[in-house]
Amino acid sequence: MKSIIILLASVAAVAPAHAEIQAWDVITLMARLDESGGPAGWVDLQLRRRGGSTQYLARPALGWAFSPTLFAHVGYAWIPTAPDDGTYSSEHRVWQQALFNGTARPDLKYQVRARVEQRFGPGSGVGLRLRGLGRVQWQPSDRVPLQLVVWDELFVGLNETTDFALQGFDQNRAFAGVGVDTAIKGLRVEAGYLHLLTQAGDRTDHVLGFFVTANTWLRAAPGL
Repeated sequence: MKSIIILLASVAAVAPAHAEIQAWDVITLMARLDESGGPAGWVDLQLRRRGGSTQYLARPALGWAFSPTLFAHVGYAWIPTAPDDGTYSSEHRVWQQALFNGTARPDLKYQVRARVEQRFGPGSGVGLRLRGLGRVQWQPSDRVPLQLVVWDELFVGLNETTDFALQGFDQNRAFAGVGVDTAIKGLRVEAGYLHLLTQAGDRTDHVLGFFVTANTWLRAAPGL
């Protein structure tokens, strides 16, 4: 019993002390020159409305499609934050990722992604962070176009700097929602709830997420 009490006390000690409701809007475009593979591009644009501030994100990249399902990208990200009453700040990143889209069966698709970030703030030093994402998309019925979507992404800091002083667990994002493929090939829309646990800020946030994703190739097929 004593051990259980000590464990519960430890969990309570590290549990986030603050919480807020946020709204995120995300547009992601993935493109390649040819359906089978070759040069590829990526860009995602985000607007995050948080308690007392608005954060923006622009993250372009160039890469290579090794197949229709396996991709690698290298890119840059700019993340400015504009407080309602405070000092404007921004973060710059260089990042690399590998991404695989798989199909377990016709009604069940999945994605795994590994990303490494080099983060630059106003202070000295470069913060290194590793991110790992797993995602599942399931369509219960062919007669209903809606899919159930769940994903989880773990963030781990690899070092400590003046601006990024946390090494180890940084944050976790867990999403559950619904998605639909539109009449435009490769264009889909998703909406749902994102649970954001951030250890560095000692907080857990509840996010209403809206995501638009376009995945296409730029070279027309023969005969089109």
